[in-house]
Amino acid sequence: MLTLPILVNKKNKVTIGLLFALAFYLAYSIPNQRHLFEPKFLPLTSWDLAIPFNAWSIVIYMSEYLLFVMAYLMFKSDSNRNKYLFAYLWTLFAGGFFFIFFPTTYPRLDYPIPTNTPLVISELFQFLRRVDDPSNCFPSMHVACCFLTTYAFLDKTETKPRFWAFLVWSVMISLSTLPTKQHYIADIVAGFVLATVAYWIFYHRTEYVAWADYIRIKKKTFITADYTSPDAQTAKSALDSSDN
Repeated sequence: MLTLPILVNKKNKVTIGLLFALAFYLAYSIPNQRHLFEPKFLPLTSWDLAIPFNAWSIVIYMSEYLLFVMAYLMFKSDSNRNKYLFAYLWTLFAGGFFFIFFPTTYPRLDYPIPTNTPLVISELFQFLRRVDDPSNCFPSMHVACCFLTTYAFLDKTETKPRFWAFLVWSVMISLSTLPTKQHYIADIVAGFVLATVAYWIFYHRTEYVAWADYIRIKKKTFITADYTSPDAQTAKSALDSSDN
């Protein structure tokens, strides 16, 4: 079991949420724009090739950001927000590991925006392609973060109708990554697996304690790591006395 601190409360939930949004931006955009290794193409399966480019799918694809904000504000408890943010952060850095050391890219140039695309949709697509390099494919963070958000509504403090609503929305966003030609099918599968692992760890294998208790636990763990030191034995005795 992991032990993590409770960071979120009613007073700081907006500030903490903004900080984690910044973490998302950094964890995604840095490896997206600065490549340590040359991104590689994955083989396009027959299913990948069978799905045509559809410019309108960008509308669903971009709704991901609205999904995150709505979910975070709709969570009924700060305890769920706390679990969600730790799971979200882990998901970002787990995905970032692949983006940095095993970068993949998508042949987006093979799918130009049709000239008859409505101006608003065309501009939205061009904006996406300007700011988002076709790398950071595997695993899909769109899929991982959307399904993690959906899983968060399985918490005992939440309601099932909200879970089902966000599940449908997340499935639509995940599928939209294919006709937008942002991801391979393999990316979707990997993103779903990543979300499932994150949910299992941070919702079922982690205990959350008050910040002061977390610091006390960590101090005790550090001190008791070496019983041979007289200073460690003295500090351990002092901690034990304070606990009693």
